[in-house]
Amino acid sequence: MGREAELAAVYEGLTDPRCSVIAITGSRGTGRSRMLEAALRMSRELGASVELARATSAARNIPFGAVARMLPQHVSGWSAPTELIRTMVALYAEQSSRTRQVVAVDDAQLLDPESATLLHALAGSGHALVVLTLDTDAEGPDTVTALWKDLGGRFVSLRPLRITEISTYLHENLGGPVNGVLVRSVAEATEGNLLWMRELLRGALEAGAIARNQDGLWELLEVPPLSDRLQRLLSDRLRHASAEALEVATWLAMAGDTLPISALERVLEHPVPSAAEAEGVVRLEGRDSVRLTHPLYGVLLRECTPRLERRRRRSALVRSMLADTPIASAELVHVLCDSEECDERVDTDLVLRAARAAMDGGDYGIGWELSRFAGADSPEATSEALAVAGECGLWLGRVDEAESYFRRARCRTSDKDLRVDLTLGLAANLFMVAGRAKAAEELVNEITAHLPPEDSRYQYAVALRVGMAANAGRMRAILAEVEESSIPALTAARISALTWTGRLHEAVDAVGSLTRVSGPDQRPPSDLDQIVSVTALAYAGEFHEARRRAHSGYYETLRNRRLPEQAMWAAAWSEVEMLTGNLRTAMSCLLEAAGIMRRRPTSLGPAVHGACLGNLARVAAMCGESEQAERALEEGEELPLRECFVPELAGARAWIESGGTDLSRRRQELWECVAEARNSGALLYAARTLLDIARLGWGEEASRALAEIEGELQGVVVASWVRYVRALAAGEPDGLVRVSEELDARGMRLLAAEALLAAGGEFRARGRTVAATGVEHSGAGLAESLGARSLLNAARAAEVPLTKREKQIARRVLAGSSSADVAGDLGISTRTVESHLQNAYRKLGVHSRDELARIYGDFL
Repeated sequence: MGREAELAAVYEGLTDPRCSVIAITGSRGTGRSRMLEAALRMSRELGASVELARATSAARNIPFGAVARMLPQHVSGWSAPTELIRTMVALYAEQSSRTRQVVAVDDAQLLDPESATLLHALAGSGHALVVLTLDTDAEGPDTVTALWKDLGGRFVSLRPLRITEISTYLHENLGGPVNGVLVRSVAEATEGNLLWMRELLRGALEAGAIARNQDGLWELLEVPPLSDRLQRLLSDRLRHASAEALEVATWLAMAGDTLPISALERVLEHPVPSAAEAEGVVRLEGRDSVRLTHPLYGVLLRECTPRLERRRRRSALVRSMLADTPIASAELVHVLCDSEECDERVDTDLVLRAARAAMDGGDYGIGWELSRFAGADSPEATSEALAVAGECGLWLGRVDEAESYFRRARCRTSDKDLRVDLTLGLAANLFMVAGRAKAAEELVNEITAHLPPEDSRYQYAVALRVGMAANAGRMRAILAEVEESSIPALTAARISALTWTGRLHEAVDAVGSLTRVSGPDQRPPSDLDQIVSVTALAYAGEFHEARRRAHSGYYETLRNRRLPEQAMWAAAWSEVEMLTGNLRTAMSCLLEAAGIMRRRPTSLGPAVHGACLGNLARVAAMCGESEQAERALEEGEELPLRECFVPELAGARAWIESGGTDLSRRRQELWECVAEARNSGALLYAARTLLDIARLGWGEEASRALAEIEGELQGVVVASWVRYVRALAAGEPDGLVRVSEELDARGMRLLAAEALLAAGGEFRARGRTVAATGVEHSGAGLAESLGARSLLNAARAAEVPLTKREKQIARRVLAGSSSADVAGDLGISTRTVESHLQNAYRKLGVHSRDELARIYGDFL
């Protein structure tokens, strides 16, 4: 997993006759031994003779101890090292004349000097390729370093796995998609070390700390405990640390692994000892912070520290950290959260300063926790504490709680400016909770009537008004609002409005200007800016760039624990994959996004939540997951969507019921969505819904409606939709095949598969069964690669155009019988069997028994 480049480098070394040494390096737990096994397997496949030695601490003081098993019996007792080395070089010279010799040593840093010298001589003579693994955390003898350094060997360094690779690792090992919180927790705890990941996952499974949720996603139920094996491994790492290094590590563990240097030295009462860093226990983080070299050290040290001692240390840490104000750190929250282990009375004014600093820096989770420690939940809470808690709660999706804070704060203050701020926050809450949008709009209009346009709060109010228009699908209203304003926060709204009104060229141009940030007054694109950019690029047909941005943004927010943004990125990524037909990836993204929105139902608003559930229901239905599709649709229908425009849910209902006999109601709902989208200017929504109408069997009506708006739509994606809908309406099979080729070339593979299967049906209706079978076979293969089981089932329902005798012979061939055996069983000649078999091949569009088995094994 995540080792493609390293494997390629090892293979290049094995196939290069000039290479004499390959050194595979990495810290403990990164998979050096596994890479060595792969190298030896490749060596054997290349025809080399392989010898493997494992160096150990026990054999380190025994001359030639590590390579003793390699020495021939008649020389193993010789006492003269130089003579033994000469003999071994001569022996390998003789053997290398017949086949290449590969000598591998695992944990070469533990080699005794004599064994290292022998390997150096073998590699230097050119008669053997030496493959080593080296632990970068341990010092080895100079002779081992000389092996790869002096002889110019290949150096292959194994890094820890990245978060994307950890996600894949967990998915593969658990046998299903994984919740992002679980991925991030494992990534943070193990830092991508394979050994720690394996042991942590094993312990979590044994303790029941992870399990599948109702959507089939593996999720974290509780903090995974350290298994006995993992505790022993960690204790072994810390066993040789000095007392002063362990003291520093323990203070860091109490604070959640990281501390500012000033706060750490205050509790130590002396400078941080250099030995702690030299021994690999801690490392410098940036300019002014110190952290443990591995998070699992902190878990172990916290468990090993007696409770009273933890209490004493946490109290000291609170005093020390609040001495540096303003401070907005996760470490302070970590210490304060466990109030049972902290008997220090906290200065709430200092904590509130820290909370506001966290909020101003965008650390809303930290600000939320600190504002509550500053007394936001108490009856005597100040209006400032309530305001900070309300704003942080808004951004975290805790809308009901945030609204309560705002209302309490408005009752307590007479400051006009603060009341305006609080009213805006309350309006945002009302807007994000369905059914209260009108009340929110009244509050916003009340504020904008009394504020000058240059006031930042006026700009925020305009942004809220734009959000309400987007919630209702009023794209023309958004464009009218944003094109009259130069507010930077509305850039994303403008790109989104241009996209959904079908002006894709203008939207992509706006994306280009958005990414060119320069000047002191410019700000970098926000998550929302980038997400709407992904959507614009995807519908403009630039799938590769859209996917790259979505992938990058999703994993960035996953690392930074920003759940609302993570859900938005997952939904945007799924949009790209739905357009290109990668249904498995799309479903995984949608499950992740829907799970976050379910836990925080008002963090992004019901319209976004409903769209996500609608897409999930549709993709699940296409993947053959009917129960998941029904659950998603039921959940979507329970949302309060009276004032929201969510065509995705109507499309999902129609798609799920497409096999039914009476679709008149669903057809009417889809046409209502088209009418509403056209009236509000959301022409891309209208075109997408018309595409669905055509795919569900009403091609002629959809084609006529598309012709009315075609001239107002831009981009290659919509142009391909239009051609596909016209081909469906015409029912001309050759035209459908040509459209399928165009769709496939442009990356819209699901529609390409559908077009081929539609062409097969038209060919079959005209009696062209051979042509029908060929295109249906191609369409089924494409559908299978995309995970579109519903399409695959449709393809399998097609009749295989073979005679009774041809099917009889084909089945026996598929069972493994030779032509002669079939001829003997059926009492016909071998030549007749081959003739029937060739006729079957021609009708089915295959050329061999292997192709027959692979493609039609389930059909015959």
